[in-house]
Amino acid sequence: MHKSLRLQHGVYAITPDSGQTTGDLLSLTEHVMKGGIKILQYRSKISDANLRVRQAKKIKTLCRDYKVPLIINDDVALAISIDADGIHLGKNDTPCSVVRKVLEEGKIIGISCYDSVSLAQNAERDGADYVAFGSFYPSKSKPNAPLCSIETLKTASAILNIPIVAIGGIQFENAKKLVDNGADYLAVIDQLFNHPSPTLAANKLSMLF
Repeated sequence: MHKSLRLQHGVYAITPDSGQTTGDLLSLTEHVMKGGIKILQYRSKISDANLRVRQAKKIKTLCRDYKVPLIINDDVALAISIDADGIHLGKNDTPCSVVRKVLEEGKIIGISCYDSVSLAQNAERDGADYVAFGSFYPSKSKPNAPLCSIETLKTASAILNIPIVAIGGIQFENAKKLVDNGADYLAVIDQLFNHPSPTLAANKLSMLF
């Protein structure tokens, strides 16, 4: 397991994909970082590959300033090209064992496991550094995502030896239940980036740990 994940718990911020300018995105991201997040994932569906690279490089600079690992969602080539700290993979992406061979030693690999403990066990065997379960609650960013049960989280936390990330519709009101049932990290978009004070929101969620 990656050393930066082993002893930490906290907020795993995911950048919104809602058409902000690069300047606005960087400003929001810095405000979130000031609230004490532990990991940042750059998630973007922008069709302009050059713009994605420029945004990711600027966000990487922010991450270095705040000593926060930068994870790239889905795009292995982008993660390699900007020397990000890691990559997050879904069920339709390249398998973890294959990606591990092309990444530098020490890079983080996270795997989406939805509502499946067996997928998570396979990911752990394949060398994943963390797994993510969800969506635990209805999500604005992925409104059609199937829901994951708290029982899945409890079972996984009892048998896995790598950190567990909970994702999906996480708000102040429902976050503590996930932490109490085994989530090591809370992956959050809307409650952070659409809050009137992203710094305050990040700090409030961080205090749950």
